[in-house]
Amino acid sequence: MPPQTSALLRHQIDGPLLLVSSTTHSWTLQVPDGRNVTFSCKGKVEHRLDGREFYSASIFDSHPALDHYLVPWTTIYVSSPAEHPKALLLSLDRVIQTASLNLRTANEYINAYNPAHILSQGRGAIFVGPNSYAIEVQQVLSEASIQHTAILSEASTVRTREQALLQLEDWFVVAEKFSLDP
Repeated sequence: MPPQTSALLRHQIDGPLLLVSSTTHSWTLQVPDGRNVTFSCKGKVEHRLDGREFYSASIFDSHPALDHYLVPWTTIYVSSPAEHPKALLLSLDRVIQTASLNLRTANEYINAYNPAHILSQGRGAIFVGPNSYAIEVQQVLSEASIQHTAILSEASTVRTREQALLQLEDWFVVAEKFSLDP
């Protein structure tokens, strides 16, 4: 499956928007004309929301950041050393951010136990994450002449229910369903 590079937008509200209240499953924003708009969700699975002022709010039915839940995962092992491991880690972070349209980082998928050492020694698991991101990571490793092996997980990591994403700039919420109450 090729990596998804676009998102399917269902709703968008442009701001500036001010967060006036929130609960575990709803967020009320004041829009420029002074009205309040409430986003509610059902089946929340991930929540990364901080801040009070936003320039836009969008609900996506499809988004590359949802690959975390919707595609099989891959583990990538390196088997040759990197000349510049820290620079390579920065490249891996950039490619994951790009693949997720800037909502995810390498910290979520790169081995947390001294990844620069793994790359400098040239042995060990360096990445575990969605296959769509793994394809991009493999490209970076190949361009750096790093030998590697990718193993697609046999265990199903794919959720059977669809997910949607509420995005407030660099912050987001993933849930089964969102509704918008003007």
